[in-house]
Amino acid sequence: QDLVEPLKDIFRTASGLGLRSAAKEALLALGLDEAGITRRAPITTILLLEPSAFFRKRLLAALGSRWEVREAGSRSEAAPLLAERPVDLLISEVADTTGDLRPWIKMQVEMRRCRQVLFSTAARDSATDEPWLMDTLYKPYAPEALLKALEP
Repeated sequence: QDLVEPLKDIFRTASGLGLRSAAKEALLALGLDEAGITRRAPITTILLLEPSAFFRKRLLAALGSRWEVREAGSRSEAAPLLAERPVDLLISEVADTTGDLRPWIKMQVEMRRCRQVLFSTAARDSATDEPWLMDTLYKPYAPEALLKALEP
């Protein structure tokens, strides 16, 4: 069972058909069905990367105590937190004061510092087709929208 989530990550991120097929076969051999293969792993740890202190506090209040949540206002604050302890989910703006966060986020995913990402952004041109992107919420949104996006 310790192999399931790493194999699911390979299945989800593989670009080559051979690797994707091999990961799927391995997951089926471990007893998962088609729905189990695509089902998202439970989220227990979250890093909230939000430059706006006001919006960050609002999201922290919405998340409550259901998850273990840490917060950062910039990528320079977030990097050591992720290096110290990886998270299941990174909730992030698409850009910060130094520019586009997407390349930095992709690197964090590749280094296995976060499994999935949820964009929380005002930028309407943030669409991306990355396997690690769980969803995009466009500001302003109700806190209930965030909770709905986190449902398994």
